[in-house]
Amino acid sequence: MVFSRGISLALMLVGLAVLGRLLPPQVFGEFAVAVAIYGVAVTMTEFGLRQYLVSARDVDRETLESATGLSLAIALGVAAILLLIGALGMSGILPLPGQAAGALVPLALAMPIGPVLLSTEAMLQRDLDFRLIAWSEVVRTGVEVGTGIALALAGYGAFALASGTLISRVALAGVVLGLAEGRGRMVRPRWNGWRRFFSFSGPMVTIQTLPGMVHLVLISALTGIAGAGFVGLLDRARTIQKILDRTLFEAINPVILPAMSASLAVGMEPLRLYRTQNDYLIAICWPAFAAIAVLADPLVMLLLGAQWSEIVPAVQALALTGLALPYTKMTLKLYAALGMVSQYLWVQILHQAVTLALVIPAGFFSLTAVCLAFSLGTICKAICVTLVLRRRFGRLGRDMSISALLGAALTLPAVVAAAGALALQLPPLATLMVAAPLGLLGWLGVIIVSRHPIAGELLGAIRAVRSASRLRPGRAAKVCYLRQNRKLCPARPISSKPWARMRRFSEAMLRRSNRSR
Repeated sequence: MVFSRGISLALMLVGLAVLGRLLPPQVFGEFAVAVAIYGVAVTMTEFGLRQYLVSARDVDRETLESATGLSLAIALGVAAILLLIGALGMSGILPLPGQAAGALVPLALAMPIGPVLLSTEAMLQRDLDFRLIAWSEVVRTGVEVGTGIALALAGYGAFALASGTLISRVALAGVVLGLAEGRGRMVRPRWNGWRRFFSFSGPMVTIQTLPGMVHLVLISALTGIAGAGFVGLLDRARTIQKILDRTLFEAINPVILPAMSASLAVGMEPLRLYRTQNDYLIAICWPAFAAIAVLADPLVMLLLGAQWSEIVPAVQALALTGLALPYTKMTLKLYAALGMVSQYLWVQILHQAVTLALVIPAGFFSLTAVCLAFSLGTICKAICVTLVLRRRFGRLGRDMSISALLGAALTLPAVVAAAGALALQLPPLATLMVAAPLGLLGWLGVIIVSRHPIAGELLGAIRAVRSASRLRPGRAAKVCYLRQNRKLCPARPISSKPWARMRRFSEAMLRRSNRSR
């Protein structure tokens, strides 16, 4: 899974670099408007059904068919609305910038693909089988990048980027449905039995749709205030800021909700679950975003080119979100696992209201001011999330202080390595090649000296790779922890029942957490 994610990242960076040199900011701004509309539509289509299917204790075929039918019905209706908006934009009735209206057509055609994959991907997540999902994402990223570059060279602008999304989604569906086996097979949609989803999906879809709606309002407002070119610069700055998100968190995102739900089911304390999540995210996010802030200039020069140099201060302002990200990332899944979805809804409402109040006025000043407003909105959300969880758990201050101090110690080597590489005044690629290994070595040193839980995870991963390399080719063996020691060995096949597999996975997590504490 890590190897496949590395390939996806490499393809994504190639696409980012090539398209950034082929297309001007105006085109990316037009595409950002279309994607903002498309993002709201996708969230409405999902309707919280994936979370329901993954977190429910028992899911039968009838439930899968009903969920697929409901999602497909919503997708077809929303796709028709997107086509109507595109037609009105192309006729001049709606004031959409440039090629945004034309880009909505392939995005609308991509809408039914999500419901078709819903049951297959949900069952793969329940079974904790992420290999097919990971490698299908490699195919999707490669097709999207290749299509976008080819059509951009042909002069199709924003339509090229949207067509890449459509064709890559079709390729993803072909891979997943063609290779899925057993319970992962596609089911036919059922046009009744939808009522069972409404009590769960109502608050969930509100939480997930609200950020998309606010993002659409913000993009529309900023386009009207400063133009599509300004929005294109903002889009590229946020893309660089989200490199870590797309590298790591999108890869582990399908694992989180099943793992959290199963961990609570086997008796793991919610406070320990939150502390463990916080420790891991601080150890990753703070050093990474500190490095992005220091190395913003060579990153922009390498990934986008010198014509994008004006977004360097914006990238540095967006890097401030790294301070708050450990307290906001994956919190929806934590709240869902704890049965606190309604409380998270109010947190989301407050966060989006603050973001609206800060970003729109900032659009009259500068791009850096807008990015700083986004970062302040994220920090506000982190404060709200922490206050709500403090009311639930009653004690967080000492644990958060220890995590913050350790995070600061882990951040220091990354900052020193990045600043030292910059001081050498090397070309952008050489600067990054010097900073990355030095920062990683310093980070690993602090991890080992402090006995951070990640050290045990890294050691276990190394042992797993060494053990797997000793297996005979073609042998169907699995690697598991012995109950009495940390050695790894080929074990009996894990139960095919999804809940049993989740339980066993969570018990291993609980044992590792106990040892590290």
